[in-house]
Amino acid sequence: MQRMFARLIALAQSLGLAPMLAVVVAWLLHELSDKIKLNREDKRAAGKVLAELLDLRHSIRGFPVVLAEVRERTTIPPEFEPAARSLACQDL
Repeated sequence: MQRMFARLIALAQSLGLAPMLAVVVAWLLHELSDKIKLNREDKRAAGKVLAELLDLRHSIRGFPVVLAEVRERTTIPPEFEPAARSLACQDL
């Protein structure tokens, strides 16, 4: 592989195309770095969305536990549960 690049460079120099070859290589490297940056940004955005969804899941799954604890410690009427759910959903 290294021998092939050496031959390519020697050919480009003999034909006076070394600057053109340098421009092509620089362009390829720039495109590669742009693709890596875009992938990194996509992963970062997906991570934020997943964190928000996980937080929402914990809130939704934790509400019955909180309501059971409130029932255990106090005497609340069963009619309170729908109002408590709607109140908790407003915060979500």
